[in-house]
Amino acid sequence: MYGATEAHVYRRLALANPPNPVIDALRNGEISLSNAAAFSISDDEKLTLEILENVRGQGESDHRIKKMLKPDAVKDSDRRAVFVGLDAYRAAGGRTGSDLFAEEVLIDDPAILDALFGKKLEDAAATLQAEGWKWAEAIGDSYIGWYQIEEMKLSRIYAEGGTLSNDQSEDYDTLSEQAEQDVLNDEGHAQLAALQAILDGSFTEDQKAHAGVLVYIDTHGAVQVEAGLVKGTDKKAAIDAGVLEKSNHVGSTGTKSPISQKLAMDLGRIATGARQDAILGDPDLLLALFAFQLSGKSGYTSAFGLRKDDVPNVPSTAMSGYTLDERLTKPTPSAKYGSDMARVFRAYKAKGPEFIMDEIIRHLASLLTVDTDLAEVIDKAVETNIRDNFTPNAENFFGRVGGPYLIQQWRDLLDLKKDHPTVTTFAKLKKSEKADKMAVLFGDGEAQETQGLTEAQIARIAAWVPEGMA
Repeated sequence: MYGATEAHVYRRLALANPPNPVIDALRNGEISLSNAAAFSISDDEKLTLEILENVRGQGESDHRIKKMLKPDAVKDSDRRAVFVGLDAYRAAGGRTGSDLFAEEVLIDDPAILDALFGKKLEDAAATLQAEGWKWAEAIGDSYIGWYQIEEMKLSRIYAEGGTLSNDQSEDYDTLSEQAEQDVLNDEGHAQLAALQAILDGSFTEDQKAHAGVLVYIDTHGAVQVEAGLVKGTDKKAAIDAGVLEKSNHVGSTGTKSPISQKLAMDLGRIATGARQDAILGDPDLLLALFAFQLSGKSGYTSAFGLRKDDVPNVPSTAMSGYTLDERLTKPTPSAKYGSDMARVFRAYKAKGPEFIMDEIIRHLASLLTVDTDLAEVIDKAVETNIRDNFTPNAENFFGRVGGPYLIQQWRDLLDLKKDHPTVTTFAKLKKSEKADKMAVLFGDGEAQETQGLTEAQIARIAAWVPEGMA
């Protein structure tokens, strides 16, 4: 139990002073040492005895016992608790308990913690707004990715970066290497942070007057800020003031989209292919859409590209990292010139109703090219998941976007601060090296395990798609 001897556990139990029946159940072999330790978190004797009776001889897990004893308790390692601080929580009347074996404090009043967390986060946002930003919004999430910024229809402007002298550049490289090797002392970290601040630059007063910040608390309980964000209602004024560049990219909310027109076209084809692939599993929906369009009830909304020879679903990267059901990619041989079409049709029809229906489903799926309003309905019905068909790699995506974009995605996916050594080291790589490292992140499970990725990081990577595809 926790690497401790039985005698040690008994001594700790004595400190916790559990009801005698818990000790008796342990001595009689009705609960394990770790079960007995789990009971140490409760000071409610009545509840403790009720739970004890439920778990005697059942081989219940320690986690389950703790949840039954304190279903709403929060550990002191929770990001909210770290941010608020135990002293502030207790001063507000919050109660705490402790797990003598896990060496952790348990917070028994999460409602008080949530109220303090929200108030302190709002205060942090107000402090930032007082620094000159037009607006500051507190976000309760532990992570803000590009997709959230897209959903909020925010445009991004960037701080005006500084330049390091030759001596400073040498110092920066040396300190970064030491930080990566985890041999940098506090003074060195401070020097590295100061140099990084020069590189990161700062926002001008004009920029702040037209933009704002999102403030959130990360998984470690630290304040994080996404700065330089322009709301849609402020976009025209920001462009007129020269702090935001007008974008010609359709649907873009950034100052300049990192996605080229050709890449955007390829990504659109991939999204079309993924939707076509998914709808193959729902022939009834395909037929209903077909009838809907043929009936004229769809108006000017088209579900199928019946007025075109084909609906492109293969990107120019020759299917690298992208796979489709072969029914969407196998060609249909054309009739030879001069063929007896009546004979060809009779032979085709003779293959039977099942073949005919399969052909209808296959070709209808390959012609699917829905407008935006229908796309959402279809995607929900067939559970379209672009990542089932598409895995970003250096060839099909990462090698085709700029370095700053790759740095931002590296940081977002791994949930790292911008001055983290892993980020600064990545930033110094050549563009091709950045693309290769990003591709490795999206490799198979064995590659991710070798890199020591956390479950949260793997989940973000598994769900990620380039902007505009989701």
